[in-house]
Amino acid sequence: MNKLLFCFSLLILTFSMHNVNAQGVTLEGLNFGAFIGPNLTLPNVEIVPNDPNDEVSGGVGIEGGAVVDYGFTPHLGVQSGLIISTRGFKRTTEVPNLLNPQELITLSSNQNLTTLAVPITFRVRPGSTISKVSIFGTLGIIPEINFSYRNKFDTMSVVQDGNGNDVLQIDQMDDTSKENVNVFTASGQAGLGVLAGGAFVKGTFNFALTEIIENVGIRAFDETVKLHYITLSVGYFF
Repeated sequence: MNKLLFCFSLLILTFSMHNVNAQGVTLEGLNFGAFIGPNLTLPNVEIVPNDPNDEVSGGVGIEGGAVVDYGFTPHLGVQSGLIISTRGFKRTTEVPNLLNPQELITLSSNQNLTTLAVPITFRVRPGSTISKVSIFGTLGIIPEINFSYRNKFDTMSVVQDGNGNDVLQIDQMDDTSKENVNVFTASGQAGLGVLAGGAFVKGTFNFALTEIIENVGIRAFDETVKLHYITLSVGYFF
């Protein structure tokens, strides 16, 4: 689904670049647009107690929304809007088998957030364009609300089979409580984009977005998760 949305947006960009005109490469006054694109989470997890058997990997999500741009001059403006995004990461760990402590069992936890954000960013454009294509940079902050959280994690227990023998059982739990997640967070953002006509491509790096998640299910511990992420958005100003 993510790939289809991205390819569709890329077709819009390609069509717009073929129809670009000299008046279409700058943003002055008030402009409205929409965008969509994938994001890649780069988790930095600080786990207490630290365990070398823990592995954390990022996940691919999607974000989209509306953008409002006001250009004070052809080269300087501000952007805001509304962004809905999904982000997540996966953590695996090896723990001793309850029936055979010499054997390690791999358990996993998949955690996902859905956020609603209102960015506040400055936009700067160099004084010249190249082949009717304008390059611009953005820098700002993104306050956001984490309105949905989901953690699917493995648990291990010992149960008895029909013959009364102890057997190991792995179950998957689904936790949607948000009590251990910061509801309100904010991250910094730095980005670089290309504007051609009404269409644009913008890559951003978002940093210092911190979530606190405790006792996530694999075993009892505390962890601080810093979800840095990279986005690549394709959009259009109407």
